[in-house]
Amino acid sequence: MSRQLTQKALVLTSIAIASSLACGIAVAQESKQLERVEVTGSNIKRIDAETVSPVQIISRDQIERTGQPTVADVLRNLPSNTGSLGESFSNSFAPGAAGFSLRGLGQKTTLVLLNGRRVAGYGFAQNLQDTFVDLNSIPSAAVERIDILKDGASAIYGSDAIAGVVNIILRKDYRGFDIAASKGFYEGKGDYRVTAAGGFGDLASDGFNVFGTVDYYKRDELLQKDVEFTESRDFRKYAGGRNFQSLTAGGTWRQLNATNGNTSNFKAISDCKGTVMTGPQALAAGLIDPNTQAAFAAAGNTFCTLDQNGQLSALPGTERIGFLGRGTKVFSQDVTGYVELGLSRSDTEQTFSAPSFVTTALKRLNAGSLQPFAYNVTFPTGVAGNPFASNARYNGSLNDIGTRDGKIRSDATRVLAGVSYTLGTWDLDSGAGFSRTETTQNNLNRLSLPGVAAAFGVGTGLQPPIPVSTGSTYNLDKWTSNSQAVRDSLRANFDRKSTSEMSFLDTKANTTLGAMPGGDIGLALGAEFREEKLKDTPAQIAADGNVMGQGITATDGSRHNYSFFSEVSMPFTKKLEVQAAVRFDKYSDYGKSTTPKVGAKYKALDGLLFRANWGKGFRAPTLPEISPSAASFFQFVIDPQDGAQRQVSGVFAGNPNLKAETSTSSTFGVVFEPTKNFNIGVDLYKINWRNVVASRSLQDILNESCPNPPGREHRCEPELPGERRDHP
Repeated sequence: MSRQLTQKALVLTSIAIASSLACGIAVAQESKQLERVEVTGSNIKRIDAETVSPVQIISRDQIERTGQPTVADVLRNLPSNTGSLGESFSNSFAPGAAGFSLRGLGQKTTLVLLNGRRVAGYGFAQNLQDTFVDLNSIPSAAVERIDILKDGASAIYGSDAIAGVVNIILRKDYRGFDIAASKGFYEGKGDYRVTAAGGFGDLASDGFNVFGTVDYYKRDELLQKDVEFTESRDFRKYAGGRNFQSLTAGGTWRQLNATNGNTSNFKAISDCKGTVMTGPQALAAGLIDPNTQAAFAAAGNTFCTLDQNGQLSALPGTERIGFLGRGTKVFSQDVTGYVELGLSRSDTEQTFSAPSFVTTALKRLNAGSLQPFAYNVTFPTGVAGNPFASNARYNGSLNDIGTRDGKIRSDATRVLAGVSYTLGTWDLDSGAGFSRTETTQNNLNRLSLPGVAAAFGVGTGLQPPIPVSTGSTYNLDKWTSNSQAVRDSLRANFDRKSTSEMSFLDTKANTTLGAMPGGDIGLALGAEFREEKLKDTPAQIAADGNVMGQGITATDGSRHNYSFFSEVSMPFTKKLEVQAAVRFDKYSDYGKSTTPKVGAKYKALDGLLFRANWGKGFRAPTLPEISPSAASFFQFVIDPQDGAQRQVSGVFAGNPNLKAETSTSSTFGVVFEPTKNFNIGVDLYKINWRNVVASRSLQDILNESCPNPPGREHRCEPELPGERRDHP
């Protein structure tokens, strides 16, 4: 269950040194035009591109020279990006997507913008509760540059900017036509990319411009066995390595002692698809821990092993296509209108190991044990496929069912219309936009609880069931004897669907308020209204708990918020500039937040600059955290009763009483540029992050648990005053 935890402080302090030569990423850039433009980290249009806040700029040319085919790949290699998750994380609750995590604080604390504006997040929440923008939905051919603001920026941009901001600037106009194609090779696999851009119309002479870009990318799936380092789970050839092949991965019967349920011996199944080993052989192969599992090495025990690296994706296969179109019309010297359309489709294919019977499935139920989802499989004498007389259970993988594959499709749509205009001394920009992400995950070859129960002739439920028949239609001992119909009866193929939407109206206004010795005083004012919706719907078979060992998520939430913000830039001298900003946000669910910020930069010498910033930040609870939602998951814990490791299930639920997370951040930096082709930037930062929305670990809950209610196979945490939780 989501709860609000108040922490004394989370303080992160580090020094980051970034240097660049002529081809590197410049910390400071010369202004090539005297036109005032808006830069990341400020709402005030300015001539000087060097802001008070530390901003890393990655140009289009630099992006192309990295050789990386996607925006996510470019950002993944940055030292400031630590802790982000990509599509290679196949066992994720948000598969197929890639995010960005500044300062190692997680994707939920880094705000991702397109042209300074928000877009709808990915349909699935990472870690069950963290929403984020999927970088895979942004076609890299449409990107002009990427700005990374390495400072708290809630006073400028609002929620989520605790660690900083990634602002992806898209192309504004283009004339002509170009097309490019490339192909790469890795470990016998390949990736392919085709980009095209075309446009016409000159804003200066014709008064309009229309252009479009298309980006296509395809990458073959790479299994772990395809990579030299992970071609086998036996790492003994490497220093300090051991054999990680599992004794039960290929299917192994375990006979249980009738009195205490302990394992007494093992026997490999007849149709072992891996390697059959005796106890001494398994011990010599490093598959048995001589200190804790010495009894398993008995000469009479035999094991079936299988190297699962041929069943696991190292890098999932993907196919993506994205389009950006923009039209700009100059109506007069003071009025320019623009419209944008962005479309993308991302398909991801993942391979995961075959379904297996592990701790949460088909396990013997013992009174007082920590097994909330377990099923008795005591086979009577003579049951087909049971190599023992009675009282045996199976622990292993059903490889003839097939690998648990996942196919994820994410479709993103973004529409924007706006107008830039001048009223007196004010430059204004007003816009309205809508973005939507529809994501579907097709889960293949999971195990159906009713199908397994029927196939093995046992009942279901949390209490030890009574066998419903004396026979089994599925033969565990001889896979080759199972018909296709029997295998299909065990399978559960189902979809998980989610839709994330965001719509907004905003206006920003810029002007000058006279002058100071260092130049004009800049002022920016603005307002924004935004509405968010998230609907994550599990398949009915999963919602009913009829998929074995499968966590589920469900969210149905919406909210709106409005905000007002202001900012002033005061150049006291040619060398000293001070920035001050404040923002007010009011959300329809948790309440309101006010966030100020103050910063200054000082040019001590030509090529030597000092800057410092202080500000407040906040992160509004995500819709999975605060809306009607629930998510179940599985986790290993140590049972306090007997010290055994067991896998248990847990549930997160939305809490409508949550408040916003808050932060106080401060930065101090030095930029040294002795020549135009070389510079060094050093930044010291400190972030105090409080009221973090989190949950206690299941291990802590167990260690402090209340007594088990009679007949319940679970532990419980004492309920708080006024709190009510429905126990399973």
